[in-house]
Amino acid sequence: MPLFCLIRDHKLFSKIYILRWFAGIRFHTASVYKLVIIAFFTTLATISSAQQLTKGEIDSLIVESIKIINIDENNRLNEKIKEESRKSGYIVGEVSAEVNIATNYYNQGRYDVALERIINIETLALSTNHYAKITNLLALKANCYGRLKFFDKSNRCLNEAMVYALKIKENDRKHVNVAKIYKLIGANITDLKATPDYADSALHYHKKSYNAFTKVSSHQMKAGIIIQAYAIGNFFLEKKLFDSAKHYYNEAVVFSEEFKQPRFLAEPRLGLATIQLKENNFKGALENYKEALAISKETKNLNNIKKSYQGLAIVYEKLGDESKSLAYSKKHGVMADSLAQTAVSVVSSSADLIVKENEKVYAQKSLRYFWLIATAIAATLLLAFSFITLRKRKNKLLQLKEDEQKTLNEKIQLLESDQLNETELAEIIRLAKNNDSAFFANFKKNHPLFIQKLMLKAPSLLGSDLILCAQLRLGFYTKDIARYTHATVRAVEGKKYRLRKKLNLHTDEDIYSWILNL
Repeated sequence: MPLFCLIRDHKLFSKIYILRWFAGIRFHTASVYKLVIIAFFTTLATISSAQQLTKGEIDSLIVESIKIINIDENNRLNEKIKEESRKSGYIVGEVSAEVNIATNYYNQGRYDVALERIINIETLALSTNHYAKITNLLALKANCYGRLKFFDKSNRCLNEAMVYALKIKENDRKHVNVAKIYKLIGANITDLKATPDYADSALHYHKKSYNAFTKVSSHQMKAGIIIQAYAIGNFFLEKKLFDSAKHYYNEAVVFSEEFKQPRFLAEPRLGLATIQLKENNFKGALENYKEALAISKETKNLNNIKKSYQGLAIVYEKLGDESKSLAYSKKHGVMADSLAQTAVSVVSSSADLIVKENEKVYAQKSLRYFWLIATAIAATLLLAFSFITLRKRKNKLLQLKEDEQKTLNEKIQLLESDQLNETELAEIIRLAKNNDSAFFANFKKNHPLFIQKLMLKAPSLLGSDLILCAQLRLGFYTKDIARYTHATVRAVEGKKYRLRKKLNLHTDEDIYSWILNL
């Protein structure tokens, strides 16, 4: 493409496609022309770096990342997508990029790393309510558990994934995700080998997955049918039904080319090479093993690299090239040892990770049960408290009415004994209830003989003692005095106790009766 054309479209290019374009450059082969373009677009990218990408642009980058076969380049682009998604607050973009990275680790056989990344992003993914992304994440989690031989956990994840998959409104996305789940159920059945007819059961789910993929209309979303085609091919290969196996392997190759997904070509090429080897078609097997090896190295799929080395060693042996056969045999041995050591490490670290996840789930369940129990207890206590409060309020109202009636009767008796009119007595009571400083002066004015008798009985009485006697003379009970004087009941009781001592009253003598009879 001419340089001026690139300059003309630099805005779109620098914000989206520059990352994909750079990912494909190998600097050790870069020409001067490429270096000039690199410098130019680096400047543009620097200028535009302050601008946040839109959600649509981030989605375009996610689509671009799927086309990159090289794992390192793919991961770099997805890390960039995560960074841009965080800047834009686009959680779905961040989750998509993280799932892509986890998928890359899974494809490398690093199931523990993939699982850890999934678990770390899972809470954020669930918060999006994006059913397709959640289904994809749970399916990948199930796949990791399945490859680590934790089949119960894998199947639980698949059941959960299916719940979300069926909630997806867009038909293509629903069919794709349902197909993925069926595929993984079939893979678990194959690996577990729990029943004699496990192979037929596995094939049943693989075919259900294949049929679900055929319902997808979008080529971009239909790529999963490639995986399913060679999965069925593997089944027929194991059954030694070579014609059926070749049919599905060739379908996978055609689909890979049609949907421009070369990263999925390694598995069907390996399958075809295996059949060609059995049919003594060594030339065809050699070509397919070499192509599978090249793709596997790009995708860093170590299991496929090991299979390619083993196949090439056998083919070269059949062709009589002992040196190449020995070289590939050694590579196969080294790769097999490396994978065995990695498998031990992966299982160990995965076990620790699963224990942590179990503890986390247990803690969450315990917390949930705690809050349920606490809520139930709180509700019970609230009902009990409400019932007791209402009952106490009712009893208190009845008691207040009785007390008021009793106080009124006593006031009438007091009125009659002191020969006060109702207005004067009402005023004294009002002052007492309001804790008015004029209360005692008014009381003393109307009850001079009472105060005089008190002082004769107990000359040591203080002003506060006389006020208390006046309040008792009016018939106020301890709670009434406490309420009117803003004191505590205990404080009033203390004052009454000290007053009794000053008045030298016997313990069995009622202070109210004594004061009223004075």
